Amino acid sequence: MSEAQIAKLMGSTKDTIQKVRDRTHWNSANIKPRDPVILGLCSQTDLHNMVEQANERLAREGQAVPPLPMPETDEAA
Repeated sequence: MSEAQIAKLMGSTKDTIQKVRDRTHWNSANIKPRDPVILGLCSQTDLHNMVEQANERLAREGQAVPPLPMPETDEAA
């Protein structure tokens, strides 16, 4: 997703998103990837729509669309 899409979805700025990606954000040592829906930053529908838009843009540009991640399972072996 582009910085603009993430900024719109999260209610942040493109500059902040870029700093987080580059690990130059002042708090980057404490930033860990989390599900924005669980954190209440956006709805599942909004996130799904943004991912679809990003995948459509990649397809138009002739780039490979990344596969969807498989959900983690808590299976005890």
